[in-house]
Amino acid sequence: MKRKILVLEDEENIRSFLVLNLKRSGYEVIEAETGEMALEKYHENQDIAVAVLDVMLPGIDGYEVCRAKASHSSEATVTRLCHKLGYANYRKFQLELARDVLEQQETEARKRPPNDPLHQALLDLQNNRQEEVQATIQALNLVQLRKVLSILRAAEIIEIEANGSSLPVAMDASLKLGSLGKRCMISPVPEKARSFASALTPKDALLLISSAGRCEALETAARAAKKNGTPVILITCDKRSALAGHASYTLLASNRIQRIASDMLPSQLSAALVVEALYYLLVGNFDLN
Repeated sequence: MKRKILVLEDEENIRSFLVLNLKRSGYEVIEAETGEMALEKYHENQDIAVAVLDVMLPGIDGYEVCRAKASHSSEATVTRLCHKLGYANYRKFQLELARDVLEQQETEARKRPPNDPLHQALLDLQNNRQEEVQATIQALNLVQLRKVLSILRAAEIIEIEANGSSLPVAMDASLKLGSLGKRCMISPVPEKARSFASALTPKDALLLISSAGRCEALETAARAAKKNGTPVILITCDKRSALAGHASYTLLASNRIQRIASDMLPSQLSAALVVEALYYLLVGNFDLN
């Protein structure tokens, strides 16, 4: 008589892998994709010898199924099961399961039509963005980055200004730094940046975000801030821009261009990534020495 095994797993590809291998090893397998279904199956089959339970489930999870005494399998029973399946221990079984699931996912990806223009467009976007992220991380000057982090940590007020398509990135920076308890100011109109910058002190900071690095209003704000001794931080794609010449510290973002219809627009992903890096490093409170 075949021994019965209950498999509780909501991911179909993982569950099918388990079921297939258990059946090949001579077990009778009872499947369940929810904790509630597992309890029902157990009560319908009191002769279940082993239960393989997923602990990350909505509703009733694997732990709750155990607490409900739906499974009475000992560690030795699980070990014997792994040996029966050809694995030295449960850890080896988990690693093989993870490898097989990854292979299944890659196989599914390869099944997509190779000539599908929509699929190819998405792959091109994925590759472009991966390269942009890599280029941005590699372009960051660690000496400048450490100084910028020290300034932002100590700043009493951080004025954040941007122009054009960089404005959403500036707003994101304001929200992120504000969540850390920093007092941030931002104006959606670059022409008003000068009035804010004129009130800054050496204990504050002016953070400018401009992909092209060309904006007369932001240049004026940078000059006003530097006149007061306020450090000026610039996130830009062009280190030779006019705005970079007014900055105390420059963090360089990748200068990739994205095509939308017939227009060429600078990608804001790299600038947003620099902001994300600043936030991550400030939250982590990394040693800057």
